[in-house]
Amino acid sequence: MINLFTPAFAKKVLNNPQQYITVASNMILHSKNNLFSYPSIYPTTPIGSSIPFDLRFKLYNYLFESYPLYSQVIQLSGQDLARKHYKYPLKYKFRPDHFVDLEYLVTRGYCITRDFLPENNYATIVSSLNNTLKLQPKASFSYNRMTVFKILNIPQSLREATAILQRYLEELTKLFFNTDVHISFSIQTIEASIEDNHDPNTIPHLDRFIPTLKAFYFPFAVNEYQSPFSFAPYSHIIDDDYQRCFKDAYIFNKNNRVNPFRPSNEFEDRFPLMNICVPDNSLVLAFTNGLHRRLRFLSFPERRISFRFDWYSSLSKFNRFYV
Repeated sequence: MINLFTPAFAKKVLNNPQQYITVASNMILHSKNNLFSYPSIYPTTPIGSSIPFDLRFKLYNYLFESYPLYSQVIQLSGQDLARKHYKYPLKYKFRPDHFVDLEYLVTRGYCITRDFLPENNYATIVSSLNNTLKLQPKASFSYNRMTVFKILNIPQSLREATAILQRYLEELTKLFFNTDVHISFSIQTIEASIEDNHDPNTIPHLDRFIPTLKAFYFPFAVNEYQSPFSFAPYSHIIDDDYQRCFKDAYIFNKNNRVNPFRPSNEFEDRFPLMNICVPDNSLVLAFTNGLHRRLRFLSFPERRISFRFDWYSSLSKFNRFYV
């Protein structure tokens, strides 16, 4: 039991108020069982459930508009003040002759950066990764008993090898959010033995109804048979039409436990998915509030490896008040 009235606890709060505001706001408006989650379209607390959908939608997107990158994709009526006062750079140059196309990311919702790491760093990662794959995973799970997701343990040798990768992502983070935000980092393998059916991640869906950014680093090439990431360009723009489509999906999917974030057929028809196949050593950035999925494996046995970065656990509904 945590004693809330001790100097030690008060010091913790003062050192990291964001964490505790996140916890409190999510307990009040979303769910006491998911303390560090992003705002959800389906709040489970009485107070959260009592707030009408349209108001919740506008409120959360207003709060997230304070971040430079996210302000670029929120285009709801009357919500463009942050965007007007911030000139976003078109490219992020992380080494000579190599850049991340931020204009492409903002306008289309995704971007691919090939040859992301220098050759020597890439070779070190591949060598360390091959040894890591022999270790017992940190966690594993499956939706269908045939396709297994594994979260890898990251030994010190691989942490050192990925230091430059994480440094590039930290530089991008400061550019995206104009503040220090923690990046969640994990290495995941997906292994398919004889089939790849009944996984909700292969159904087209939206992660959240506010700007949601993820980064995937693929050390090895991914072709159309190896479960590539699939994304619908332009589907990430949060405008009035997006709000209406999400409200329809909210009403339709409210009791759908398998995939509560699948949009309407109208939305899927309007924004066709495209498969993002990549060569070795590629970084993919994507707004996963846009329509996306993991394409099913088409050959067996098969394995796909990705380094995954997200900013979910560091961003709360009420960041606008203390950024």
